[in-house]
Amino acid sequence: EDEILACWESQARSARTVFDIGANAGIFSLAALAVNPRTMVHAFEPTPEIAARLRATAAMNGLSNLTVNEVAVGDHDGDASLRRWRGVGNNNEGMNFIATDGSDGEPVRLASLDRYCADRNIGRIDLLNSNAIQPVQQFAYTKGKNSTDSALIIDAMDILHGELVDAFCIVSSDSDYTRLATR
Repeated sequence: EDEILACWESQARSARTVFDIGANAGIFSLAALAVNPRTMVHAFEPTPEIAARLRATAAMNGLSNLTVNEVAVGDHDGDASLRRWRGVGNNNEGMNFIATDGSDGEPVRLASLDRYCADRNIGRIDLLNSNAIQPVQQFAYTKGKNSTDSALIIDAMDILHGELVDAFCIVSSDSDYTRLATR
């Protein structure tokens, strides 16, 4: 994680608008503000008690440039379910996830980034946390093919062509992403 945080901080130094989606305790939000106190950080955390702690941290440290949004982020505005998963030892509250399929869970608001940005006149996101991309299991329908790599590349190209971001960081030892990195 030190390498990921170092990459994040290097990009945050020049960022004006940072989105930390799935912020949890706000490590990436706080790191961005530590290296660039003038950046505007928008943290999104749907778990009520975790969002409350991040708001308290921001207030205690006078971080007026940190906006904590107690919402989940999705492809539309609406409702979702917060499914709590505390891990095997029942002691990790940050492993929760969002379901939009009507499954059981605590009701939470779902916000689209398009609407969020439009409502706040945000025309550009300079830095977007990697937790913003939902991990998806892609099944190998053909032996010897890795469809997860292809799915990640397609998602990455969609994000880049959406013109809300100029760059993002993929931390991997897999050379399959070399060509994507040069784009």
